[in-house]
Amino acid sequence: MSNCLFSLGVLALASTHTIATEPPHYRVEPLGSLPGTYATQVVRINDAETIIGQARGPQLEVRSWVWTRESGMVELLPPPGYTDIRVEGLSENGIICGSIRPTFTSPPHAFRYQGGEFVIVTPPPSSGGIEAYSVNNSGEMVGFLIVQSAGQLGGEFYYSDATGVLDIAPGEGSAWDINNAGFVVGMTGSLQGYRWSLATGLELLPWPAGWDGSEGLRINQQGHVAGRVIDERPGRDPCDSALWRGGAPEIISGSGFHQSRPLGINDRDEVIGADGTESTPLYTPHLWLPGKGRFDFTLVQTTPPLTQIMIAHDINNRGQIIGRAYSPEIGDAAVLYTPIGWGCGSSDFNGDGDSGTDQDIEAFFACIGGTCCATCFPGGADFNGDGDAGTDQDIEAFFRVLGGNAC
Repeated sequence: MSNCLFSLGVLALASTHTIATEPPHYRVEPLGSLPGTYATQVVRINDAETIIGQARGPQLEVRSWVWTRESGMVELLPPPGYTDIRVEGLSENGIICGSIRPTFTSPPHAFRYQGGEFVIVTPPPSSGGIEAYSVNNSGEMVGFLIVQSAGQLGGEFYYSDATGVLDIAPGEGSAWDINNAGFVVGMTGSLQGYRWSLATGLELLPWPAGWDGSEGLRINQQGHVAGRVIDERPGRDPCDSALWRGGAPEIISGSGFHQSRPLGINDRDEVIGADGTESTPLYTPHLWLPGKGRFDFTLVQTTPPLTQIMIAHDINNRGQIIGRAYSPEIGDAAVLYTPIGWGCGSSDFNGDGDSGTDQDIEAFFACIGGTCCATCFPGGADFNGDGDAGTDQDIEAFFRVLGGNAC
């Protein structure tokens, strides 16, 4: 099996290999740390600016936390009788999921948490544990079943209060994410990426000719899938980031990397991910924006300036990104990046994947009139990015870009 296939866990994307210009400018906020911990990792963010993550300390103990602007970082403690709580998924309405154990040596159980209440899902008798990785607004969860004999990830599951635990595609595979419509993405045991729901069943994600397979990793509310195409031939890059918006995938990796994978996608199809070489892990973050291409996220401008941007792990519909960074002022810290300048917009103004259409023009003038769609260019009516919204200069810039010219 390809060395491209490994657990997301907690880490330190029209085909294009181009590096985009005019990257966004971000304001950086350190998220803090739990007392007694020495390593803090971010996991997920939603549109309400709720952030979840994990930390280690003291020693090798794993602890979980929730950050909000009102409360800061607060530890999420396990319920009585449990320990080793690890958060993995976060819905838009604040439901959290992950894994938890009765003891450090016992098999993991999946959990769902909201409003101070835990729902614990015990492993099926035939498995060696169950771990939830994603949850939607209805409380449906997906994740992994553990192989009892080997203690390794061995199969995917779907859970709802109505159905209990269902094995989506019996055999070794993955289930990484679920959206609010109940669509799940992952990979079957035969390297076939899929999108699945109770109503529609299994739909395979195609891959380009000459490649060996695919895997769905993240899905947004439009049903668009960020994932990977897989190549097991000697001397070839084992995996490239890809985006499925209907039909064949768009390859959105950058050149010069041996492997690539997306880690988050929002409803505007903006994708955050990570790249690696043959000798380095997936530690180089990248950002892909529709109509603009791919940015090396380590080179974006930040306020205050950073010495090193190490990890970027998820993105919400406001364009906010969570990750890890270093500077002498903040140390090695978990951080929130909030865009404060978007530069010029693109000809796919409404973010539907089709550029320069009548719908893009209608959406632009609706935004000029004060009504911007949820998936529209995040700079809104300030199309040329000069800080003044809805001006003649914004309209002129829009039509220049629509005609294929620079802003």
